[in-house]
Amino acid sequence: MKYLKDLKLKELNNVISMAVFGSYGTDFFKDGISDIDILVLLKCRDDVMDEFDVEEELIPILKDYFEYDDIHLTFITMKDYDTIFANQYIDSMDKLILDHYKEIDFRIYINKYNRENEWLDNKINKDLKLMEENRDGSLL
Repeated sequence: MKYLKDLKLKELNNVISMAVFGSYGTDFFKDGISDIDILVLLKCRDDVMDEFDVEEELIPILKDYFEYDDIHLTFITMKDYDTIFANQYIDSMDKLILDHYKEIDFRIYINKYNRENEWLDNKINKDLKLMEENRDGSLL
């Protein structure tokens, strides 16, 4: 198995970092069936053409490196710190970081957002549990 973090890539236009997520590197990955999912953290995204430009440059590099054809890119930006993909980025154990300062900023944004909203998540879960208990296990 190859690790994204070992890819020798000094710079890529508009890319801060990349992180593997999904089944690659787990027991659930099926060679020839599964794809390799990679989050790409962009410096900016003005429109979809920014993604197309990066994808056009990056896909051949990744296919060659992983020696695998089915690679799927998911794009996020610094503004996406409050999404599920941001948490998947944090959880990834295989990252290639090209701009260390911006990548650290992104992780700080995610962690700050999660910390500040933990009380709300706890409250919602508590309310859902109360609703479930009062309706014999059904939320309806």
